[in-house]
Amino acid sequence: MKTLIKKFFDNEVLSYLFFGVATTVVSVVSRMLCYELTGNELLATIIGDILGILFAFVTNDTIVFKQARSGWPSRLIKFFTARFGYYGLKFTIDFLSLSLVSHRS
Repeated sequence: MKTLIKKFFDNEVLSYLFFGVATTVVSVVSRMLCYELTGNELLATIIGDILGILFAFVTNDTIVFKQARSGWPSRLIKFFTARFGYYGLKFTIDFLSLSLVSHRS
């Protein structure tokens, strides 16, 4: 059984897919818990997204891509920059799309 698990995680694609799903679970569960504790949707979303991004970075850096320990701070900054760039683009597209739809009504 250990050999099978090791083979699974040694496969970069399968490992990446597995931890992608795990990242989603971490993000959603932390968002739900934070919302239950605070009742604040925005805070819960921000904390859930940050925890998901941190989990994704740690698992991708150490398990999936097996990066050397040195240089991780610069990789973390690049990872966060890419993720927040994605969120900025996503929110801009969402805002513009919703603006167009609301003006048609």
